[in-house]
Amino acid sequence: MKTHRTETLVAGATFAGLGAAAAEPSSVLVVERTAMVGHEFIQACRPGNRYAVKPESDFAQSLQGELLQRNFLDGDRIHLAGLTPFLYGMILEKKWPVLLHQEILSVSREEGGFSVRLGTCGGEERVLCKRILDTTAE
Repeated sequence: MKTHRTETLVAGATFAGLGAAAAEPSSVLVVERTAMVGHEFIQACRPGNRYAVKPESDFAQSLQGELLQRNFLDGDRIHLAGLTPFLYGMILEKKWPVLLHQEILSVSREEGGFSVRLGTCGGEERVLCKRILDTTAE
């Protein structure tokens, strides 16, 4: 069984999960049970010019600017056909540690952290980590 070791396991490739990967790519591993990234942002978006509000972090400001420039966001819409592939490209370009189609089967405490069993398309894998950050809605 393949074993991954990381400081922090992030459950969910949400914008919060991707933000954790962007902030600490060498000490975070993001696992997502589907192939969808940023789904909570997409599902929570409501029409209106909310993108006029300046994000707090430099990274978020840069991301917002690029999404607006590419017309993936505007006052009334999110353009899913462009946004999702853009996020996949960002994950690949930045080499963020994101694993898709990874179902968390079990979590057990171990000395110094946790052992997480993952179900994958190819069988099972294990993650040993000190912390778990759950960004999922479940």
